Amino acid sequence: MIEDIKKIVMKCSTCQRNGKPVKNYHPALATDVSNAFKRVCVDLVLGLSESDEGYVGVMIIVEFLTKYPFAKPIRKKECNLFGPFEELLSDQGKEFCNQIMDELSKNIGFNHITTSAYNPRTNGITERFNQTLIEAFRKLSEANIRKWHVYLPYVLMAYRSRIHNSTGFSPYELLFGRKMIPFTNWREDNDESQAILKRSEEIRNLIDNVHPEAA
Repeated sequence: MIEDIKKIVMKCSTCQRNGKPVKNYHPALATDVSNAFKRVCVDLVLGLSESDEGYVGVMIIVEFLTKYPFAKPIRKKECNLFGPFEELLSDQGKEFCNQIMDELSKNIGFNHITTSAYNPRTNGITERFNQTLIEAFRKLSEANIRKWHVYLPYVLMAYRSRIHNSTGFSPYELLFGRKMIPFTNWREDNDESQAILKRSEEIRNLIDNVHPEAA
């Protein structure tokens, strides 16, 4: 099946026009972040065609260690953040560097880190995800560019479930301690209380094992 998919992609003109060369992971750029939600990276994807629902861009938040992305279509450059986290990494755009953000940082207690104006690659995690997202929109909404917002949940699910080159795990597995369940494997468990206890124990054990490997 994998070989068939590769052949189809190689023959797909839309995929070839919107693809990008694979870049190698650079271990020299590794950081000391070792816990999920110690640092989150935030960015905006703008310049998209206004969708049928009036969306003009996407708010991107990527958990630094697991690479787990969150994305929300936006109609204006305002969006609610979620937390708590220890560090917020963003560029120096006025959407992120302002009095409100200063007050949030002070009251919630997180450290706001900004990228250098001359080196935006410091926030490379969101920059790479932004590229992947835009390319997916181009491929999926080529017939109607105003429908890109419809495909956002599907792009997120695909990204969250695939193995990330830099960690060796999928973002979903690193964050939740298990692989994403394929739709064909959904089943009903009769003993809910036992299932919950078993699942919580699995999460503790798995996260203890995979987080040190991903750091």
